[in-house]
Amino acid sequence: MSAKATFWAWEQESVSGNNKLVLLCYAQFSNDEDMAWPGKGTVARMCGIGKSTVKRAVHWLVENGFMEDAGLSITNTDDDKQRETIKYKLNCSGVILDSVQNELGSNRSSSGSTVDPNPIIKHKPTKKNICRTDNWREFYENYPPNKKGGRDTTAWNKFKQLKLTAEDLSAMILDIKQRRSLAPGWFATFAPGICKYLEEHIWLTPINPENTTKENPMDRLKDVDWAEGIFE
Repeated sequence: MSAKATFWAWEQESVSGNNKLVLLCYAQFSNDEDMAWPGKGTVARMCGIGKSTVKRAVHWLVENGFMEDAGLSITNTDDDKQRETIKYKLNCSGVILDSVQNELGSNRSSSGSTVDPNPIIKHKPTKKNICRTDNWREFYENYPPNKKGGRDTTAWNKFKQLKLTAEDLSAMILDIKQRRSLAPGWFATFAPGICKYLEEHIWLTPINPENTTKENPMDRLKDVDWAEGIFE
């Protein structure tokens, strides 16, 4: 069990209910590298919930950046069979503990002097997790409908893979709204797929305003000298 991961899990105030239970359970199983791979059935028994609830909680935790899928782990069972479980890495690298002995309840330091049995946990400044509930939904809903490519999960995973920030997301929302107003042709026809938009940082490129005023053919007749044309 990683004391660091457990303290980190308790402090995630934005996680509640079954999601919190599942996060704490994975933290209890994590090693010094913040990796954990308990079976979903084990997590369900420890949390007193169903496996389907565990799966939904894990999906939510991964989607919102609290855990990452780290591939498969193969372990041998007592009946000489192999069991595959998914490894997850908990994103809790910002927590530093003063002393491992302190977290275990010891009141003596390595030098023999008395120490506080309730140590203060120091934290490095950590980057705030960006949740899809922040501004992502607004960006996705404003993107050209025919360029979204289905559900927003693929685009959201691409956003996280590229390690884009909340500032990027705010700029993207403003860019899409401006392009819809200033470049309707781009917005309706020439906009790239949403993942390509993210990969190429399109929101950082200048917008070329389009001339949306349609020419009236009758305006050309205003410059014609009809009297000259008739009497020649």
